[in-house]
Amino acid sequence: MIFCGYRVAWQGPLDLQDQSPTARIRWLRIAAPVSDHLPPLRFQPWNRIVSPTPISEDAVLSFSMEDAQQLALPPETADLAANLKYHKAFRNRAATTPNEVMKNRVNDGHSRTPTVMAMYGSQHELDTSFLEKHGYFGHFNEGTGTHWK
Repeated sequence: MIFCGYRVAWQGPLDLQDQSPTARIRWLRIAAPVSDHLPPLRFQPWNRIVSPTPISEDAVLSFSMEDAQQLALPPETADLAANLKYHKAFRNRAATTPNEVMKNRVNDGHSRTPTVMAMYGSQHELDTSFLEKHGYFGHFNEGTGTHWK
């Protein structure tokens, strides 16, 4: 960075769960021009929000019946998400039936949302041998057509 005319003013990890209803750790670096004769920054993180949830952060959307029907999971996707073989994403939550698997995957808005993984919208299209080995990381919000209560 020094070769570009910048210096590191501050760097460190920040976790999104301190500010929002989901966890996502990211490394943040703040650079300042070398020409600025500022002392090293003492970075003040944002104030931590105590146990934010989708409901407490007003992040739960209401849908019309027509829109909710458009958002309903196709039966084959719901069956894949409920399959015990692909439940590795939630190892810390024991499940012995498809209903328990889906109960672990459905958020009612009162608990922290899992991290949205890469390929979130198309994981169900991955080869089943890959899903057996690595797990299916999908999660759903209650009321968006999941029908697993």
